[in-house]
Amino acid sequence: MFLSALALAAAISNPQTAANAPISADPLNTLALAETFDCAPTDDACRQAEFRLRYEADQGVRRDETLRRLCAELGRAGIDEACAESLLGEIDARNTEAVRPMVRTGKWPNWSGTPARGVWLIVQHARTADGKFDTDFMVEALPFLLAGVQAGDLDPQDYARTADRALLDQGKLQKFGTIRVCRGGAFDVATVDPENVVEANRRDLGFEISFAAARRFMDGQCQKEASR
Repeated sequence: MFLSALALAAAISNPQTAANAPISADPLNTLALAETFDCAPTDDACRQAEFRLRYEADQGVRRDETLRRLCAELGRAGIDEACAESLLGEIDARNTEAVRPMVRTGKWPNWSGTPARGVWLIVQHARTADGKFDTDFMVEALPFLLAGVQAGDLDPQDYARTADRALLDQGKLQKFGTIRVCRGGAFDVATVDPENVVEANRRDLGFEISFAAARRFMDGQCQKEASR
């Protein structure tokens, strides 16, 4: 379902409308709408409305039913892996370019809710213009995301997942144990720092859930995957 021309015009003329209105089910259309915004750096309401739309595009393209429909429109049967990767890469790369200037100010914008979540997810899914995962930018953004946690606008797990993902991409061990890596039907503890170190890291960041509890859950998920 695409936004009507009338709804599109209203959203462009009044970003607050976009902040509160139902979002198009088409992530490419939603992203195109976000890219029409020409927000002044000091126009916080406009910028939050833009990143709410970018959040919707980021999450929308990750829904199986959306990928299936978009790929079918391109003449592919089902969810073609190459088609899905192309769509994900395009949206992620365009979103990443939008968030780079914000990250490079070094100042968290003190947003909460969906706009803040949108900023984090875009960093988590960061890609370069050619569609490759941008681990260097994820690392660059960590102090920015930590400021969001310290402001109470992001959850400690948000920062930790980005840090752990970047570490794994670099061939290093996770500090917080937030990324599930399975081996032999269980969580692969060889992918994390020693358990006592991980527990300390989680406590220092303000986690409510211990690594021991998280590991039990991930063990169960890995076991389910192995039994399929």
